[in-house]
Amino acid sequence: MAVFGFFFWMINARLYSAEQVGIGTTLISIITLISSFSLLSIGNGLIRYLPTSERKNKKINCKPIIRIELLLLAVCFIVVGFFQLVKYVPSVKEALILATTVKPETSTELYFENHL
Repeated sequence: MAVFGFFFWMINARLYSAEQVGIGTTLISIITLISSFSLLSIGNGLIRYLPTSERKNKKINCKPIIRIELLLLAVCFIVVGFFQLVKYVPSVKEALILATTVKPETSTELYFENHL
């Protein structure tokens, strides 16, 4: 597996700038750190508390936890994607600024803005 990682970064270093490779490396490191924290003592907790549980034969259901994690991950992707879109695509940034700062130019627009 390490060989694939080596070739992956070698190809990325040729295709992308140093800044983009650095951002990618940072994101992968952060994701690895978060996943390490999420697994913190779950296995040890099951080993310690499951034998003494009153319901030890009942199936452990992880579906709600997985659904919440997927929802949070989707929200994070949407938020980060939106900010990256605004940052790197100038037309989106200009459209967002225009949409939030345009003032009415005619009396009709002013009337409807105040009465709707």
